[in-house]
Formats: sequence, structure tokens, C-alpha cells
Amino acid sequence: ADYDDEWVQIIFSRRSPKTTEILLTEKVSGEWSTPVNLTRQSGWQGGYFSWCNEQEIYFYMPEQNGDLVAGRLQGGQLTDIRPLVALNTSATEFSPFIDNEKRYLIFTRFQEGDPLQQGFFISYNQGTHANPQWDEPTKIPHLPYGWGAFVSHKDQGFFFTDGDNIFMAPLSLLGLNL
Repeated sequence: ADYDDEWVQIIFSRRSPKTTEILLTEKVSGEWSTPVNLTRQSGWQGGYFSWCNEQEIYFYMPEQNGDLVAGRLQGGQLTDIRPLVALNTSATEFSPFIDNEKRYLIFTRFQEGDPLQQGFFISYNQGTHANPQWDEPTKIPHLPYGWGAFVSHKDQGFFFTDGDNIFMAPLSLLGLNL
């Protein structure tokens, strides 16, 4: 595909000591737009974004030590923010990866002092694509602590980072129901 002729948008965050602003830029006909500050428009803060489709996005918000939410991006506005209650605990949940078909969601959890609540977790959708019902998350064994999960079915790999390096674990070794 020739990406210069396609419409592309990038959502990203900018951290300061007081906020984690959400910004959006678009590339149309080869030109990048000036980033729009979605936090200024909506009041929502966040980061660690995972696109489900062109309008639906999953991400981290700093509320309650860090929670996962789903939202919509329509007309350059961030709307319909819904906490993923079944996934959020008193720990910090962040860096979601949502399967395009919404069959599963993988994220990082960190709870100070509890190694059983540190690492990658997976939750399977027991509902429908239009109305996901996430089951109780389970820790993915045999992986070090990291974030930035990405599953490539084509490469049969689970990709992630520890902040210094990028790693790939073969999906066949993880025992996931993908």
C-alpha cells in the first residue's frame, strides 16, 4: 500500500508533571496536521493506546492508580469513555492490546509488592463484538514483566518490551486460547 495516499491518524500522549495529555494528528494527502489536544477538548487524560478499529480505542487512564478504558474517536473528539470494570483492580492496569475481533484483550498489571499481580494478563470476551463481556483476567505465565504487548498471528509471535529491548515469544509456548 502507498501510505502517502491514505488517510492515517496517530494518537499519542504528552506527559508533564501534572497531566498526561492525549493528542491526535492526521496525515491526509501526504501532509501531517497540527496535533489536536483531545485532553483540552474532553478533559480526559491517558496513554498506552490500542486501536480496535478506526473509531474505537482502548487505553490507560490515571484514575484509581491506573485503569483501562474503552472510548470512541469521532469527528476529532474523544467520546464515550467506558471503564473496563472487569479488568481494573486496585493495582495499575495499562498498555492494553485488543484483538481486532475483540476475542481477547492483553494488558500489563503492576501491584507493588505482589509478584502474582505483576506482568501480562489476558481476558477473553464472553460477550459479542458489539457488547464485550470480559472474563476474569489471568496472568500469562512464563513471561518477564513488560508492556507494549502485540500479537502477530502471521508471525505466530507475542511481542513486548521491557523498556530497553523488544522481545518475541512464540505463541505456541504461551498456552493462550487465541
